[in-house]
Amino acid sequence: MNTELVNIFIMYYQKRFNDPKAGMFKDIKSEKRDSVNGIMELFYDELKKYEDQEKDKDKITISKPGSIDYKSFDEIYCLKIDNEEKTVCPSLFAMLKFIQLRVVNWEKKHWIIIKLK
Repeated sequence: MNTELVNIFIMYYQKRFNDPKAGMFKDIKSEKRDSVNGIMELFYDELKKYEDQEKDKDKITISKPGSIDYKSFDEIYCLKIDNEEKTVCPSLFAMLKFIQLRVVNWEKKHWIIIKLK
């Protein structure tokens, strides 16, 4: 994993929770060894979920909107770029990796990931 993927996750979190100042170390109590915050917890949860989902390629496949049976999955995420639906995927982490690898200048584009289900 690299810092670019972590930065994409931070941007996702800031947009989802309308918290532009959210960061991996915000509100961490350095004197407490087990101190965490919401963004760290969600990152860990989504990473663990992705590790399980990797066993079933359908759960990490990026698809065109409307091209998969949404009823077949517990969760579905949609990537919108400039208010246009671009891709859907049952895995949030797979969608983040898609942004990292396939969206040119992702840091300058207006994108958002919406949980559809």
